[in-house]
Amino acid sequence: MNKAILMAALMTVASIAGAVNERGNKNFTGEVNFEGTVGIKGTDISASAAEINIMDGATASTAELNIMKGVTATTAEINYGDDVSAGQRSESVTNGQAITLLSTDREVTLTGIGQADTYTNTVSIALPYPVGKEFLIRVAAASTNVILFADSTTVLDLDADVVLSASDSLRIYTTATNAATADIYNGANLALGSVRLSEMVAAVQTSLGLADTSAQKADVWGAPTATPSPALLENTVAIQAKTAAAGDLEEFRLIRVWTSETSLGAANTNNIETLVLSTGTAVDTVTEHADYRYVTATDGSAVATITGTAVGTNYVMVSDGSSVSATAITFVE
Repeated sequence: MNKAILMAALMTVASIAGAVNERGNKNFTGEVNFEGTVGIKGTDISASAAEINIMDGATASTAELNIMKGVTATTAEINYGDDVSAGQRSESVTNGQAITLLSTDREVTLTGIGQADTYTNTVSIALPYPVGKEFLIRVAAASTNVILFADSTTVLDLDADVVLSASDSLRIYTTATNAATADIYNGANLALGSVRLSEMVAAVQTSLGLADTSAQKADVWGAPTATPSPALLENTVAIQAKTAAAGDLEEFRLIRVWTSETSLGAANTNNIETLVLSTGTAVDTVTEHADYRYVTATDGSAVATITGTAVGTNYVMVSDGSSVSATAITFVE
């Protein structure tokens, strides 16, 4: 065994200087100081002892350390996790103001809006702005009006005016072409905020390729109406097919008309002398003078003439598709 190595192994403190090349297993006991460059298999270790000691006490696994691979976040961005309020600020705005987005911004809450007129306050995002970033623009809950982010070539282009009500949020992602993608959130809910119902319907129709050719409320049947004449032994009842929006459904309709002693009861002729339908076309007689299937006139109307045998109250039912109505008719002398 090399005498120098043997002496180093026996010493409590050893110091190695100069160029030393050793192969094989070497055991050192006590403190060993290396002066100069230390290498492993031809590769120099450039880290200092202090830098290596940073790992002292580390318990992370290889997989855990590899999580950091590919991370491009800046120190400030990583620090968002240390301070959840980092990047959040409020700005008091007035009508016509162009707000400036900062590179450190994440959320900007707009305050100072309190006028009652909901369509007079216009706020835009000034040029220049940070590119390739996501921002959340909020409207303070105390605001009582709507803010419009104007679409303009002189400010950040949102493709169209965006309407924000109180507590709404606008999420935008900026690009280098003076344009941004935008989504509206209502408060904490991931739902379209102040978009009007008509705009939502139009968007759904367009996305599904339905346009205005799909069924609308005005095209779908509702409960038909039956309007009796003043109380007489012969009662004339005006029947009209209705839309789901309660308007007149002016088209041919196949309806069923029947009478009963109770509302929505089984068809019968108790206290009924005659039931005659007119202005349309008879299809089927289920029970004479009590139950008929009938096609209305072109405007969805029909007339039922009902004659009672005695003073009292009966009911006339009219069904159109799955909708049924029941109307009381009173017979008097």
